[in-house]
Amino acid sequence: MEQSNTKIGELMKKNLDQSQPSIRFSAVWDKHKKSSLKLFGLKRVIAVPLTALVSLMILLTVGFTFAAIEDKTDYPFVDDPAVIGKWQAVDFVDEIDQYIPGKKSFEGALFIKELAFIKDGKMLTDYNNDNGNLVPVESTWTQGFAINKYAKTASKYVIKEINGSTYM
Repeated sequence: MEQSNTKIGELMKKNLDQSQPSIRFSAVWDKHKKSSLKLFGLKRVIAVPLTALVSLMILLTVGFTFAAIEDKTDYPFVDDPAVIGKWQAVDFVDEIDQYIPGKKSFEGALFIKELAFIKDGKMLTDYNNDNGNLVPVESTWTQGFAINKYAKTASKYVIKEINGSTYM
């Protein structure tokens, strides 16, 4: 782009110098260069932050996708008679010792109301089911784990007696 500006400048200088204008060509040309630089500077001021913002969004999106933790999900099935049956959700806690009967620590609605662990590692739930009926899910279980192979999660469960009631 600079080369063509130079050629245009030389042609205009030659013609204007011969015509005896009231303003010198070099003054007009300097004014043109300054306005071009201002426009380029404005584009840079807008382009640099916009590029940085788009790059950050891509990095965060791709980064979180690749950074997702995946659990081992290929456990062999081991029967656990203690888990078979229907379980009602009462709270969600990170560690079983954090649970206090009668006191809910999870803020918000519990997204699972009931789970049923049935023979051969199959499960039923009411997740996203407003009619209250339990429906089969793709999650499975084996002794000590509820497994979702699609999400690549293996959630460890512990069954414990607290104040005369059995909790998972």
